[in-house]
Amino acid sequence: MLPSPTGPCQTSSRSLVFGLGPSITSEDGIITGAKLPTGRQILRCMLAKKPGANGALSQFEATKGVLEQVRLFYKKANIPMMSDKRACHKMVDLVNANNKLLKISQAKRSSETTAKQLEKMECRLDATFPLWPPNVEKLIDNPEDLAFLASMKTDRVATFGVLDKKLQLKVKRREERQAAAAARQSRCEKELEEMTAMSSLVSESDEEPEEDTNTVCPTSEGEPSHKRKKTGTNVFIPHDILSRPSVVSLATRLKMSPTQQAAFTRGLVAELGGDCTHLSASYATADRARRQVLETISEERHKQWTPPPLCTLHWDIKLTPMLTNVRQLEELLTVVVGDAERLKLLGVPAYKKQTNEACGVIIARLTCKLLQDWCCADQVVNMAFDTTAPNTGHLTAACIAILLSLGRPLLWSGCRHHIGEVLLNQVFTDLKVETSRSPEVTLFTRLREKWNLLPQ
Repeated sequence: MLPSPTGPCQTSSRSLVFGLGPSITSEDGIITGAKLPTGRQILRCMLAKKPGANGALSQFEATKGVLEQVRLFYKKANIPMMSDKRACHKMVDLVNANNKLLKISQAKRSSETTAKQLEKMECRLDATFPLWPPNVEKLIDNPEDLAFLASMKTDRVATFGVLDKKLQLKVKRREERQAAAAARQSRCEKELEEMTAMSSLVSESDEEPEEDTNTVCPTSEGEPSHKRKKTGTNVFIPHDILSRPSVVSLATRLKMSPTQQAAFTRGLVAELGGDCTHLSASYATADRARRQVLETISEERHKQWTPPPLCTLHWDIKLTPMLTNVRQLEELLTVVVGDAERLKLLGVPAYKKQTNEACGVIIARLTCKLLQDWCCADQVVNMAFDTTAPNTGHLTAACIAILLSLGRPLLWSGCRHHIGEVLLNQVFTDLKVETSRSPEVTLFTRLREKWNLLPQ
């Protein structure tokens, strides 16, 4: 209802705002409720901040403060938001639209055009203020969150836990504690830097000239002193220190990342008083050098390795997440050759089963390729494998395919673990042993407990 500019309602109209309802109070500065904020809540919160007034926040600061309050509601509803810049622009546009209504003169506020503008503004204020991205439905996977968002777009019936003033104050106190902890951490870091600088000055002042370590220094009483003098060494650090094979090999064995290796090198040179600008000690240099040096070392090991005269070929398959995408799985084939004294890992190639080739053919092709690359195909006389269908089938299994590829018979050494499973399966079937529903087989558990009572 529009307040009358004249008449007996003039006194009561002072507590109303045209197009907005009751006047703005300090309580409007905190948004509460169990739903996503409406345009009216955001507008009243913006006006409660009094942006632009003397001694008050600027419009940008007020908008950011309101946005942080709204962010809590969207976070609790598990609904993504648009960028902060776009959200602030939308809230500023809402305030400008309200200011445009307030600029309408008293004489024109009762006109039909003003009534339509006011009705349109009322619909905008009563609806949920949209701060979600255009493709929000694609970003939400939970059906309940999608249903809640649909309700916020239409009838606003759905609710979540109430975000009351007590919770708002609790969140504010937690943020203040976090800010105080960050300030203490920063202050401690500055004090540590100052102490480090002081200790370096003290160590420089306490330095003594280099002397022979075997020299015996006489004391004031004429007696020799057996204390050794502290000495150091002068070294030349080349500009390509990160590319040296020994350094790369040591960093790889210590499981240092390229970033850690570069940071450690720069810190060491700086501590010794050197100029890091004369060194190639960046992350990219460490990563590139590691790739090149490791490839060179691998090629040298490849050339130096000599296969044993009679060796066994062993392969196994493992389903693991991909290195490039942990959400997708791939088959990894581990191929090892060796004898009773030493083993050699030839490679771990990956493959996919969704092809026209049989699984055994793929395993045989990859295995024989590694044997040819390492020049050890002629030395293989035995095969060790799991007794699974892709390995032991009589048509397209890996064992048959490897025999056909090598062109000669080999000794078969099936894994006894799987053979034991086959035998136990036959025993359980013939004796009609009841299948246990627990993770452990009850029959085996009793046998383990009573093992000492049985005749050995």
